[in-house]
Amino acid sequence: MIKKTHQLGFIIPLALIVLVNPTIALFVSLIILVKDKENSKFSYLQFFFMLALWMGCINMTKVATSDTIYYLSWFESIDISQPIHSILYYKNSEYSIQDPFFNILSVFFYYIALGNTNGYILLCTIIIYFFHYLAIYSIAKTTSASKTEIIAIVIALTFYNPFFIQSIHGLRQTIASAFMIYAISQRVCGNNKKFIIYGLLSVFTHSSTLVYIVLALIPQLYKRAKIKTLFIIFTCFAVFVIFNQSIALALASLDIEMLSGAGTRLSDTYNNPSSLTLSMRGFNLYCIPLMFCAILNFIHRDRLGGGIFFQYAFVLTYATIVAFQFAPVFSVRYFFFVGSFFPFILIYFFNPGTIKSRRFCVSIAAFLFLFFFFYLGLGRDYAPIFDILIKPFMLFF
Repeated sequence: MIKKTHQLGFIIPLALIVLVNPTIALFVSLIILVKDKENSKFSYLQFFFMLALWMGCINMTKVATSDTIYYLSWFESIDISQPIHSILYYKNSEYSIQDPFFNILSVFFYYIALGNTNGYILLCTIIIYFFHYLAIYSIAKTTSASKTEIIAIVIALTFYNPFFIQSIHGLRQTIASAFMIYAISQRVCGNNKKFIIYGLLSVFTHSSTLVYIVLALIPQLYKRAKIKTLFIIFTCFAVFVIFNQSIALALASLDIEMLSGAGTRLSDTYNNPSSLTLSMRGFNLYCIPLMFCAILNFIHRDRLGGGIFFQYAFVLTYATIVAFQFAPVFSVRYFFFVGSFFPFILIYFFNPGTIKSRRFCVSIAAFLFLFFFFYLGLGRDYAPIFDILIKPFMLFF
């Protein structure tokens, strides 16, 4: 085990190596983790942080498009001489408390990044990936998962392309999903205090996570649910689907910004059938294999324990995407959560700790890793791969 007195001896050299080249620092941190025979938490944390930072460096090279432009515009409009005013009037001087913690976090990051937009992207990306890694680590430690499996699942999530794309495109919601998935992992592990804290942070970062935080409060979803429980959930979902427009209009008419915003997204309809078909093809491409894995996990539910919650959550998420395909803003929002649940379906596909599980996790991680760099190599929105690999840290700004 790496003692606390020796941890500083790793942090300072790593920080210096990062300045020289983040890619080299990432490999050094991986070696530290692999060579630590005691599997100390510090070894995992330093690797998680370095990997999150490295992904942040990649995101800093992206040409701003779509929603990213709005996030950066809002960030640049912050007036540090009036922090409270900037929080309340965050969106280009428009009064909004719909997602207050995101406003607070952005103002806080403005101070740390000294107003630099690339620094802001870096800090947001670190938060997104690091809390997802922590959730994976927390759940893995409740199983017999080996170090190889944990590293492989972390790498699989890191290079899961839809998640990577949303880590900068859907910045606010992906940060909220990071807090949400960590909160749920703590609920599974029995740490209700952290569940409450991070659950609230997720809801006040993006209100869409409220659904999952409420579901996480249902004890029956942490074990094999009885037919009665499933019937109640199915009935509630069916009622929601059937009366969605009435519910949407009712929410949109409320004088509560968080709820009215949700109602507006739900009431949005699709007027382009060809685009809808294309979107659903993309959703199905990623979701159907995961649905297959989740169903098999249900069949072998004895190995799931409290992790069965993630299977229920994913199934409900995919059902929402399909049922609300006519409301693109709403369905796309919930597609964003697929990446957050993805690693918690993989980890239970075979009995954690077995050779089959290790081979499966490593194979998935290797495939996604190769596909990621193939995608990145074709993309024009990011810097060339070679530049990303050799750049000193300060040249990313």
